[in-house]
Amino acid sequence: MSLGIWAAVGVIGAMIGAGLAYRVYYATTPKRVSARLMVSEAAQETVWIVDGDRILDATDSAEGYLRNGPHQTNDFDTLLAQLSLMFPQIGEILASPLDAQNITLSSPSHPNNTLCLEAWEGLTRIALHHNADPSAPTGAQSELTLLRATVKNAPYLLWQESSDSDVIWANDAYLGRISAQQADLRTWPLPPLFATETIKNARGGAATRRLKITEGQEQWFDVTCVHHDESYLFFACPADEIVKAERSLHDFVQTLTKTFAELPTGLAIFNRDRELTLFNPALSDLLNMPVDMLIGRPKMPAFFDKMRELRMLPEQKAYAEWRDGFLSIGTQDSIEPICQTWDIPNGSTFQVTAKPHSEGAITLMFEDVTQQVSSTRKNRSAIEQHRAILDASPEAIAVFDPSGALTFCNAAYRTMWKVDPDAAFGQMTVTDCTRHWAELSDPTPLWGDIRDCLNGAANREAWTDQIQMKDGTQTALRMTPLADGRFVVGFMTSELPTRARTIELTQ
Repeated sequence: MSLGIWAAVGVIGAMIGAGLAYRVYYATTPKRVSARLMVSEAAQETVWIVDGDRILDATDSAEGYLRNGPHQTNDFDTLLAQLSLMFPQIGEILASPLDAQNITLSSPSHPNNTLCLEAWEGLTRIALHHNADPSAPTGAQSELTLLRATVKNAPYLLWQESSDSDVIWANDAYLGRISAQQADLRTWPLPPLFATETIKNARGGAATRRLKITEGQEQWFDVTCVHHDESYLFFACPADEIVKAERSLHDFVQTLTKTFAELPTGLAIFNRDRELTLFNPALSDLLNMPVDMLIGRPKMPAFFDKMRELRMLPEQKAYAEWRDGFLSIGTQDSIEPICQTWDIPNGSTFQVTAKPHSEGAITLMFEDVTQQVSSTRKNRSAIEQHRAILDASPEAIAVFDPSGALTFCNAAYRTMWKVDPDAAFGQMTVTDCTRHWAELSDPTPLWGDIRDCLNGAANREAWTDQIQMKDGTQTALRMTPLADGRFVVGFMTSELPTRARTIELTQ
């Protein structure tokens, strides 16, 4: 056995006998023997023996220093991370060999700490000294100090309660809140701000509840509770703005709900899954839909199937195809509303509007327009009847509005003057008509008189006269103003009194 090995065994035995801590990283080498000799000489100091980027050995306090710090990928990186908190240039120095030079560093953030780096037989001895104050903080202690300062000065309420619900610790924000309530801060435990029993009894890990301060002005907080050993840690964030917003939203929803409840229009809102989420009483009344069925939040297909069962849908030859087409509304890119008129078998008429929304929901509105449709149909029938009567008249009639635009002419007018105003490119006026009449009749000043009446240049009065067509036909002309500002111009081939003036009509 070589002398080097015997020397190593002797050193190891001496270290064990002296109770010195060490760790074995690699097989015993001459460098290892040197490292352990250097460690044995500084057993009471914080010393590391480094070979390049490997820690060969360390004293007990140095080992503890590594264990208390933030762990990196290996012990050497952990050491650099720890020492860099006090000596920012340590990484740059250790990046290259010391070349037998000794370096002493002072900490800019911890003046009582110095770091000595010594080169010896290819190794680097790093010693951390606490010169004037042995209790000066290490890197881990510095981190702890930072965490304590963070908790102390946090703007949120932080406190700790014992298992008996006594407040045994609190940060400045909590103490300031108690001080604002004129509580005595000299008595411990401190008075509680919240009733935390419900949140402490919650199952699982961290639990959050919205709580309000038990005394003084109502203030809300989102309080999180974490069970820690035999006590509880609490974190409270202000929630007044959230509570205010939620109340405003609740009031707004209540207002909408009351408005919807009073609407005569049936309202049904389906979510993106086509499930009924909101309806008003008018929907049940209009569709004879059972309320319990609506409360059950039916899907849209079931909703339409029930309407068909109640005969509240228009008759469809292919109902399934029609329903699927209606259900596809809003699934395309377009979200434009769709309006349809439904004639229900019971004689009612519904105007149904489907309004898809960008998030996938769809709103259906059902309006009973039976009376409006019936009135419209009656008016249309009356208009058509009057038109038929005028078309059956032998007199050619043209009606002009106050601006001089032609608004109506009967069949006799179209035949007599060989014109179809509906086929004209634009709206025909009295100027267009009189020019056309002049082309088919002998010259007469009557066309100018008609224009003057419609343009307001002459008195509004009814009169009659005679014109002669190009073919020699004598035609009676009458000009009749109406009370609403319109004029009626009539042409008859029978004889009428020449230029018979009637009583002037005034508006």
